[in-house]
Amino acid sequence: ISLASQDPDTSLTVCGLKCGGLLLEKTVTRNAIEADKHPTRVKGINNVLVYKEVTENRITFVLQNKSEGSVNIQMDLSRSTGIVTNKLSRVFTVGVSKKSSLIATHVLPESEGAGWNLEADAKIIK
Repeated sequence: ISLASQDPDTSLTVCGLKCGGLLLEKTVTRNAIEADKHPTRVKGINNVLVYKEVTENRITFVLQNKSEGSVNIQMDLSRSTGIVTNKLSRVFTVGVSKKSSLIATHVLPESEGAGWNLEADAKIIK
């Protein structure tokens, strides 16, 4: 972080974010949807889209359910290498309520500066 101030008495206090809350969740979700101009459809259902926001050091997946019913989507990142996620496993299921969007996962390189390869699949679980 770079800061500049004309006032010599200016200070900055940095604190950790313990719980982001609904506002942060909605903001991250909206940013990912806006970042991906060509989302992919989930295999087996036309009304569920996968958005992918890609930055230099992070990828965020967002699921958007446009259907009239809730769905369970299985995300499979098991063929990826050199990554870590905020999930316990590289294969996980996410429940998405009708007419809603949510963050499926965040993906980061395992080591800063190391190579990483992401291969992701999403399919509906019936």
